[in-house]
Amino acid sequence: MAFSKKIIEQDAGSLENINIGFSTTNYHVFRGYTLAHKTGMTVKGLSAKTKLYFFPNAFVREFIGLLWEQKLRHIMVAVSVIIFMILMYLSIIY
Repeated sequence: MAFSKKIIEQDAGSLENINIGFSTTNYHVFRGYTLAHKTGMTVKGLSAKTKLYFFPNAFVREFIGLLWEQKLRHIMVAVSVIIFMILMYLSIIY
């Protein structure tokens, strides 16, 4: 999306009053929206069907991709939960 944004800005001059669309498979559209939002683009996604036998693999890959994309947020939540659990444990012991 970042590379596309650069090319679109070179060709159009600005992202204002311009319609941008992207095409991908149906399991990948949500992450496409998140990547476009991170770059400041307003886009419309068009999806293609995924074969049923490939969907479990695709779902797991997208889930991992979304976790990786938001890794700082997930690390902060995990650390907060661990600290909370330690504090609760210490309050029970003492």
